[in-house]
Amino acid sequence: MWINFSKDELGLVKEILILNTSKGCDLVRKINEFISRTLGPDTEKYREAAQRSLGTEDNIEIDDDAPISKGNDSGAFVQAWIWVSNEDAGITSHDPARRPR
Repeated sequence: MWINFSKDELGLVKEILILNTSKGCDLVRKINEFISRTLGPDTEKYREAAQRSLGTEDNIEIDDDAPISKGNDSGAFVQAWIWVSNEDAGITSHDPARRPR
């Protein structure tokens, strides 16, 4: 699951968690780790390098606030979105197994 919160929204979620649950501090720690991966030092440089490596590839997109996962070596993974057409996924508009959400 992916929910894209603003910094202000994340701050509000953290406040609510701390005030309303005994496990809130653990969840706030996870949120802080996510913020660090998204907004920490050098994250923009990794995103820019990832975007350059795509060249003119139209089927892959990188959000301006995409999370970065630094490795134990000298690099990082950058979260990206990969476009998959209905045809490539084997989904037709008349597919009875496909239900709207």
